[in-house]
Amino acid sequence: MMLHLIMLASMGGLANPCPEGVRDVSDLVHPWPDTDIGAKIQFYVERLGDTSYVAFRPLEDLCVEWYEAPEQLAIIGAPALPDLIRVLAESESPYEVTQVLYALKLAGQDHRIRLGLGIETPRQLAAYPEPDEHAALRHAWMEWWHSYGAGIEATDLAMPQFGSEE
Repeated sequence: MMLHLIMLASMGGLANPCPEGVRDVSDLVHPWPDTDIGAKIQFYVERLGDTSYVAFRPLEDLCVEWYEAPEQLAIIGAPALPDLIRVLAESESPYEVTQVLYALKLAGQDHRIRLGLGIETPRQLAAYPEPDEHAALRHAWMEWWHSYGAGIEATDLAMPQFGSEE
C-alpha cells in the first residue's frame, strides 16, 4: 500500500507534501546499474555514516526522511552482511550504528538467509534503534555472525533475489 501511495503522489493523484526543492532520492548519487555487487556494497557502506546521504519521500500526507544507503544495502541483501557486520564492529558513531542496524534488520530478511539456510536473525523491534539499545543489538548481531557468518559466507549467494530480473 505504501508503494501505491508513493506512486499516486508522484503521478499527481495525491498532493506531494514535500516542499519544493527538498532533496529527492533521484537527486542522490548512485553507482551505475551495471556496477558489480561488491562495488555497490562498498559504495553504500561508505555512505552509512554520511548524514547528508538522505532524501525525502512523500508518504500519504507526510514528507518522510529516506535513508538511501541502508535501503540499497537491504535490496542487495545477504551479500552485504559481512561488510555491515564489519562496520557494526568498528563504528563509534551513533548515527552510523543506527543506519547499520537498520540495514542489518532489512538485509537479514533476505530469503537466501531465512529460507535457504533456515537462519533467523536477531530480534530487533525498532527500525531505527535508539543509542541506548546499540550495545545490546551490537552484541546480538555479533553473536549471530559468530554462529552463522562462516556458513553464510560459504554459501553461494549469487542466486537472484525474489522479483529480480536475473
